[in-house]
Amino acid sequence: MPAEPPSQEPAPRGRLATLAVRVASAAVLIALVAATLAWWMPGFVLLVGVLLAIAVLELNRAAGRAGAKPAWPVLVVAVPGTIIAAYAAGTWAAPGRPSAGLVAEPVAVGVMVATVGLLAALGVRLRGGTHGYLRDTGASALILAYLAIVGLSVVIIVLSAHPVAYLVSYVVCIAANDSGAYWAGSLAGRHKMVPGISPAKTWEGFAGGLVLAAVAGVLVGRFLLHVGVAWGVAFGLVLACGATVGDLVESAMKRDAGQKDMGHLLPGHGGALDRLDSMLYCAPLAVVLYSLMGLIGTVVRWG
Repeated sequence: MPAEPPSQEPAPRGRLATLAVRVASAAVLIALVAATLAWWMPGFVLLVGVLLAIAVLELNRAAGRAGAKPAWPVLVVAVPGTIIAAYAAGTWAAPGRPSAGLVAEPVAVGVMVATVGLLAALGVRLRGGTHGYLRDTGASALILAYLAIVGLSVVIIVLSAHPVAYLVSYVVCIAANDSGAYWAGSLAGRHKMVPGISPAKTWEGFAGGLVLAAVAGVLVGRFLLHVGVAWGVAFGLVLACGATVGDLVESAMKRDAGQKDMGHLLPGHGGALDRLDSMLYCAPLAVVLYSLMGLIGTVVRWG
């Protein structure tokens, strides 16, 4: 009598083990972020810098699979250096220096560090000759802009009068969008958004993300930002749209490189950029919205 074919369904223990690994790795990252935000803000900036350095290596690997060769030794220093230098410029106070300064100063310092990094990348690539020069230096410029320049928005939020409230508010709206999109897409998803980039995303899921993000925006607006309902709804909706585009941008990069995840930093979650994609993309949007609300102006706190 022939043996029965093995079951194609994953064993329950295997699914539980995978879920446990995902939860544990996420808990470790959340604990690190929460601890640094609560007790040591410079540690939070350093943590962001480390994650961005790992993201540089992930993007370098993806670019290599797509045929480009960024100047990663330069970028892995310049990207976190941009963030750390901007934060240092925003918190340094010398005798006789005013207790508050323009937000333009730390941002200008960060942009200058990123510019030096770009010039170094252009120079280093000369050793490889002219073939593929534009392709490789373009990839280096993209990594700097995507990670370092966009990441400066995080520094602006950190240097604000209420950094924890502002960081938590925009992250909560992004998480609400992800949850709403997942559940709405799972239950009612029928119409694909961009199947060539992300086959799982549906317009129904997108709508579910918008609704839950708007609710989250109203809640954080009421209890953390102290703004009206209209601003809360606008905050949630804009970040939901930004989070969706940010996720699609990273998915397009991965598909171009022919890989499923950017890396393996967090077991069950992928690489650093797999976790940072939406948050990076939404950080400048959050800064603009906070400025329009009058929460972040031209002046930020020093020290």
